[in-house]
Amino acid sequence: ADCIIAGHSGLPFTRVFDDRIWHNSGALGLPANDATARVWFSVIAPAGNGIAFTFHALDYDHAAAAGKMREAGLPQGYADGLESGLWPNTDILPDEETSQTGRELDPPAYIWAPLRAAAE
Repeated sequence: ADCIIAGHSGLPFTRVFDDRIWHNSGALGLPANDATARVWFSVIAPAGNGIAFTFHALDYDHAAAAGKMREAGLPQGYADGLESGLWPNTDILPDEETSQTGRELDPPAYIWAPLRAAAE
């Protein structure tokens, strides 16, 4: 695949490998472990001969969502995470991402113009 578009990892990012791209929008259901309660989504749109990937933070009523989680008896750590913006654990994260816990994110937009499309 030349382009993978994923979601639900919680961390918004775009990575380029040679002429291929992996884009992850973040997650609407959990903050990005950056000590803010906001969640992330992305917009993907045509941009000249390429594709623009832009990230957007979304503020929402995280206190109400956390309250409903507690009322439903769901894990306390995730309800706390909605309010604090910090994950209950980072066991699955690589060291680089773990070291960034609590740092507010501002992921850059990216325009991908695959070499294959440029050559046609």
